[in-house]
Parts: sequence; C-alpha cells; structure tokens
Amino acid sequence: MNKKDFLHLNVPGDGNCFFHAIKLYFIMDKKNNYIKKSLPNVRKLRTNCVKWLKNNLNFKTPSGLKIRDEIKDFIDHNDKNINSINDYLKYMNRSKSYAGQIEIYAMSNLLQKNIRTYINNGNTYNNIGLGYVSSKFNDDIILYHNLNDVKNENIHHFEILYPKKKIRRSSRRSSRRSSRRSSRRSSRRSSKRPSRRSLRRSLRRPSKRSLRRPSKRPSRRSSRRSSRRSSRRSSRRSFKR
Repeated sequence: MNKKDFLHLNVPGDGNCFFHAIKLYFIMDKKNNYIKKSLPNVRKLRTNCVKWLKNNLNFKTPSGLKIRDEIKDFIDHNDKNINSINDYLKYMNRSKSYAGQIEIYAMSNLLQKNIRTYINNGNTYNNIGLGYVSSKFNDDIILYHNLNDVKNENIHHFEILYPKKKIRRSSRRSSRRSSRRSSRRSSRRSSKRPSRRSLRRSLRRPSKRSLRRPSKRPSRRSSRRSSRRSSRRSSRRSFKR
C-alpha cells in the first residue's frame, strides 16, 4: 500500500495501544460520518475482548487452531508466569497488558470488521501476517505495527493507518447534504411566498374608493318630479313648433 493514501495516526504506547488504536479508528469514522455511535472507552473494550475469548475458546482461527490452542502456545513460550488459560485471561484483563493476534481475533468478531495490520517498508506498507479477515465482514480497520519504536525494548506497538479516501468521501457527502438542504429550503420559501403576499395584501389599508359611502337609491318623489319635468319640457317644445 502506498503511504500517500493513508494518515498515520499515533496512539499512546502505554500497553493499551491496540485498544487505543481501535477506539481512535472509530472516532475518525464518526468524525467522517461513517458511524453515529461511538465505541466505549479503552477499559471497556479490553473487558469485552476478554469476555469474548472466555466464551469462544473453541473458535477456529484461519490457521486451523482453536483459541484455546493459541493461548496454550502463548503459555509455552511466555516469561510472565502464566501457566493456564485462566491465568492468561486474568493477565489480559489487566490494564497495560499488551494485546496481540489472539486479541485481534476477538475484536474483529466483536466489531464485525476485518483488522488488517501492516509494517513500514520504504515508501509502502506491507502486511506481516498479523490480522484477521473474514468474508462475513464488509469494512476494514487498518493498523500499523510499530516494532520497538517505543521507550521499552521488545514491545509490539499498534498505531492507525486511516484511508484518505474515506475523508474525501465524507466531504462529498457533507457537500451533497448541504446542497439538498439548501434546495429544500428554497422550495419551502417559494411555496410560502404566495401566501405571504396574499397576507400582506389583505393587511394593507383599504383604498379611498372603498371608503366612499354608497350612493342612495332615488326615492319615489324624486322619480315623479323628474318625469313631470321631462313631460313639461316635451310639451313646451311641441308648442313652440
């Protein structure tokens, strides 16, 4: 993978780096509008991880081994006074206990996401075999495995490789949403304008013509008078002739 395509984000190297990386990856997804809910804190993530391991000791890994076999293999090669599966689970439940491939299986299945892990190789990132990918999951969490790049020696450190394309997509989504909102607002305003105009017209003062008093109907007397006058005029005209 090309380094230019990813943001390399650091997390504290305090023994909880794997869980810090998972938490921060989801924070980035929420910031870029890919998810709405945020993950629980690092302590809760570790507790959930250990619970999953305890309840899924017979889960088959891609290597064909079960989780209990992976833990037994760790017990045979560790120097931390861990002698049983229960000892391992107690150890992993303690803060600052370094997580590895076994915990990757657990978190990947808990979150329903592929966890891919890469190391630095010049201008690219290469896969080192760590991680878990399943055809059941559609989304990825991409981690950087930073060997010995912390204060203490022989420490496996996890950090984040966040794809830049996810940030670009989120900016496009936000621009589309804003354009849709503006178009909706403009359509609402245009639909409301005629009603506002009619309201303004109705609230205007009445004109002078409407304030004039209506003309009175002519009375019977006045009509009689006018008919008499007209008859007199006509008789005078005929007499003159």
